[in-house]
Formats: sequence, structure tokens, C-alpha cells
Amino acid sequence: MQYSNQKPRYCSLGGSLISAIISISCLIILIWLLWFRIPYTFGRQSPTSPPLARVRNGTYIGRHLDKFNQDVFLGMPYAQPPIGQNRFHPPRPIVNVWEHPRSAHEYGPHCIGYGDHQEQFQQSEDCLTLNVIRPAGYERRLLPVGVYIYGGGRHGGGSSDGRYNMSFLVAHAASVGLPFIGVSINYRSSLWGFIAGESVQGTRNMNLGLQDQRLALHWIQENIHAFGGDRTKVTIWGGSSGAVSVGRHLTAYGGRDDGLFRAAILQSGTPIARTSFRTVDIDDLWQQLCIAAGCDTSDDQLECLRHKPFEELNAAFNDSADASSYMMASFSIPRLDGDFVQAFGSFDIKEGRFVKVPVLSGVVSSEAATYIPSQVSTWEDFRIFLTEHSGYPPATIQQLLSFYPDTNDSRVLNPPVGSFTSKELLDRVKNVLGDIEVNAAQRLLCEQFAVSAHCYSYIFNATPAWVQDPRIGVPHGAEIAPLFQNLDGLGFEGNAFLEKSLGYYDMSRLMGTMWAGFITALDPNVGLTRTPYRWPKYDLREPRVFIFSEEDIGLSIPDTHRQAAFQYIQAHFSGSFHK
Repeated sequence: MQYSNQKPRYCSLGGSLISAIISISCLIILIWLLWFRIPYTFGRQSPTSPPLARVRNGTYIGRHLDKFNQDVFLGMPYAQPPIGQNRFHPPRPIVNVWEHPRSAHEYGPHCIGYGDHQEQFQQSEDCLTLNVIRPAGYERRLLPVGVYIYGGGRHGGGSSDGRYNMSFLVAHAASVGLPFIGVSINYRSSLWGFIAGESVQGTRNMNLGLQDQRLALHWIQENIHAFGGDRTKVTIWGGSSGAVSVGRHLTAYGGRDDGLFRAAILQSGTPIARTSFRTVDIDDLWQQLCIAAGCDTSDDQLECLRHKPFEELNAAFNDSADASSYMMASFSIPRLDGDFVQAFGSFDIKEGRFVKVPVLSGVVSSEAATYIPSQVSTWEDFRIFLTEHSGYPPATIQQLLSFYPDTNDSRVLNPPVGSFTSKELLDRVKNVLGDIEVNAAQRLLCEQFAVSAHCYSYIFNATPAWVQDPRIGVPHGAEIAPLFQNLDGLGFEGNAFLEKSLGYYDMSRLMGTMWAGFITALDPNVGLTRTPYRWPKYDLREPRVFIFSEEDIGLSIPDTHRQAAFQYIQAHFSGSFHK
């Protein structure tokens, strides 16, 4: 064997087989150092200089947060700006390189969105950025990575929202010996990320918000080592519609495993989510939008919308949304596209078309607490409401309601909660709506993952201080502040911890430790060496769910409540609920 003129710089190759093996080993080690270690090992020019990270395209300058002992890199683009010809188009990777370091000191603007909180934030079509938050002091080891996808119904939202600030949780995780790197991402929402209609179907321009997230996950695989992250230990994680997004990545492309993550966390959401509204035709809404934008007579309506000035198109969408109550909702849901979303989520989960990784999944105890109908005062009123507004078949409604019998609870609500004077009626209505929306789906998810990988299931049952009337129960999103260790109420209209018991604080710390344990070791129990708590894996022979409560911390109970109702909903996901 001839090796002359092939000597690597740091390894001398001889002519013998042993020398060749040794030299190849040296070369492999050198490549490993160059690929994984050097970008992070050389993360500072001096102990007092700002942190640096050399990604594929160039170098970023981050900043150090003394308060948290963290290095943060904010507002880094992971895709080309989705403007001009890239509007209403799948995200395109960044191909340019830069010579001089770029600042990563500030969050990028939110993507264009609509809702109560959006006016608080800078918004732009050029919004596809991500952020990396890493604990300092771990320069010689690669850390697991938690990638958070925010919720907001896909109407809006952004990673700079203080409610999802990752510094508190990342600091807590490091303090209990479970350090991980936090990543948060922006993605297109509403019309800009979930456009749909006759001119879009079959063009691969649907579900763009999900495609944005997917490209961000690829960027993380290519670059997270530059920040000290282990790309083989990525957990994707989201709440509400962010959890639906996580679920859609589990089932993406028919459940294809692209090696982008090794685990998933789903809070109050699953891939078993609505893909259409039975009472509205998306093509009619598409035409309304095109008429409002002046694109209805164009031979290529999508191309016409693509080149409209932002102000004109945004105004047209707002005007159309004002005219149709379904416009905003219809342009914010993942839809069947034959590619990324190939089937109803219920089919994918039931038939095993998902990436087989460990999951942590749960709900709050009153998922429907904040959207109970105001015109209901009797059980018959509720039946009529569902019949008139849900689009569900009347026979399905009648049968479904039979699984929620009168409990003979005579307690009176005084003053009333909305139109409800009966606590028993309020609880029944909340249970029906919450079960349809997420509870039955969450149980099915855990049942299926318990077979193929494993699942940890929870119910969050602690009322945050910002709930004005505790009689409604623990509402959707109540777990966010305690999980993120957000004791200051950052980003919230009210502080969840205000005048709460010590038990609430203990529960918050327990949640933070358990999430960190799952992200770092796929086991929420690993950081609990000094506590009696134990979160059991979901077992079909004896399914149990962990309860997060400020009174009975660490309790787990059988997951068998409303079993007949759940099974009925699960059997009718696709036919009646378009899930």
C-alpha cells in the first residue's frame, strides 16, 4: 500500500497496516475536533470578550448575561427572508457566507400576526430567525438541546414574547445538574404561513409555517455544535398550537424519521387537530381574499398575491376577516397537502405513521375553561349550540352527550359564571369541549407511544393567580409560567405566582426539573434523587397520569376517567371532527 504524498498535517502515516490504522484513527479524531469541538472551544477571544459561534455561513457575536451566567445568541436567520418571490413559498436555506462577525444581540421581529398581543411587538415579513440560550461553564462538553415552538393558535406569536423566555428555565436546569441549551424559533403564521385554497393546493406552498419550523430543525442539526450543543440529543417541544406543530413533525411525510430530534414534549396539543372546518368552504374564502386584494381576475391568483405590496395585502386580509368570522381561523390551520401533512393526524397516530421517540405529553384540568359558550344555561341549550355551531352531525352530538350524565351536583354558582348558575352544568360542558379539543387525543397519543416508544402523561391542576374567577377551573396555558420558572410574570398581564402558596413554588421547581430531566436524559425522574416523587411511564396495563398541583405534589392517578366518552371521540376523530 502506498501512502506517499498523502500525509495529513498532524498524523504521520507509515507503510504498514498498523500505521495506516493508527493514521486513519488520527484523521478521524482530527475531523471530529474540527467539526464538533473547535467552533465552540474557541468561543471567546479572551475571558472578558463576548461569546462567538462559527456556524456554516459565518460567525455570530452573542452576549453574556451575568444575571443568569448564560451566553445568548439572538435573532439569527435560519432561512432567506420570505419576501418578494419567496412570499407564499417554502423557506429557502441561507446560501451566502460572510467574512466579518455579525451581531446576535437582539431578538428578531415577530412574523406577521393578528391578535390581542401582536401590537406589543415589532413585526415583519422578514422574520425567520432563531435564538440560542446556553448556560456558561460547559465549554468542554456538548449539551442536550430543547427546541421550543410557541403557540398562539397560529394567528401570531413570536420567540421574543416574555412568556416563553428560556433564561429562567435554562438557569434552573443548570442549577439542578441537568444543563441543556434552549433554542426558540420564529415561523410564519396566519395567512402568511398557512395560506390555502384552490390556487395553492398541489403547489407545495401550503403549511409554510410548519415548513419553516422544519428548516429551522435542519439548521440546528448543521450548526448547534457551534454553540456547544449535541445534535444527536435534540428534543422538540411546544405548547398549545406549538404542541400541534410538534405533533405534525412526528407525523410529517408519513412519519418519516429525518433524524432531526430524539424526543418530543407536547403541552395541551397533539397532531390530532382540526384540518378544516365543516361549516366553511376554504375556496370561497380564497376567492373573498382575492377579490379584496384585486387578484380575482388574475390568471395566477397566487402569483398576484405574492407581488402585492404588504400594506395592500394585509389590509385586504383584515377586511376579509372582518367580513367573515371564519377567515382568520381558516388561514391558520395545518391542512392536508399530500406531502408534509399526508393524512388526518388521527389516522397517522392510530396506524403508527409517526417517528418512534419518547414523548412527554399532557393537558390542563379545564382545557375549555376560557371558551365556554355564553348563551348556554341548560343541557338542552348546549346540545342546540353544538348542533348549530360545530358542524358535527346531530346523531354524533346526541350520542356523545350521552356519555356525560347528570351528576346530581346541586351546587349553585352565585354570582353566575357567564350564563351558568349550575356548577354541575358548567363542569359537564367544560368536559365535553375539552375532551373534543384535546383530552381524548392526548390519551390516544400516549396509548400509541406507550407501545412504540414510551410516554409520560400529566395533568396540570394548579390555578395561576391571573385567573380572575377560579371557579372556571385551570385554563389552557396555565402551565406556561410555572414551567418556565417565570416568577416575575414576564410577558403576562398578571403574575401567576402573586400571593400563591409555597406549594405552587415547589410544584414549579418540580416541573422545571422534570422537563430538564426529560430533555437531558429522556427521563423526568433523573433529577429527583432527594425527593419522593416518581413519574411512571405510561403503561397500557395500568395507565397512570402524573398530577401537578400545589396541594398534592407528586401524585399519580389511574388514567381512566371518562373512558367511554374518550373512546367514542377517538372513534369519530376523522369522520365527525376532521382530525
